Amino acid sequence: MPALYRSKPTQQRRMACRFVIDWAAAAERGRVDFNPALCDTPQMTYVKRMMRECRVIWPNTKIRPVDLDRNILTCIALAENTSQRAMQLPSQRAVDQMKHMLQTTEDPKRYKYYG
Repeated sequence: MPALYRSKPTQQRRMACRFVIDWAAAAERGRVDFNPALCDTPQMTYVKRMMRECRVIWPNTKIRPVDLDRNILTCIALAENTSQRAMQLPSQRAVDQMKHMLQTTEDPKRYKYYG
């Protein structure tokens, strides 16, 4: 006889050390850096360029969504708890270079997300 219930699927709760992207600032910088007539979404083009430049400084850089106060935000992740290699944090010098490039004074923070 088959079971009459199913166990709830569990999602692993993951943590990541990341910079949260301010989409209003990204849209403004994207319009300045890229011609809106030539690219569909200047803010996403700007975010992808920033991620590529961060990846030059730290190869484990990824773009990840994060749930912050029930809002889904996009973040540039520097480290996450998915594997031993991904858990390595960059040096403080690399973090300072990324902060300068991203034009922020905030240090990266740890956020929960579902992968």
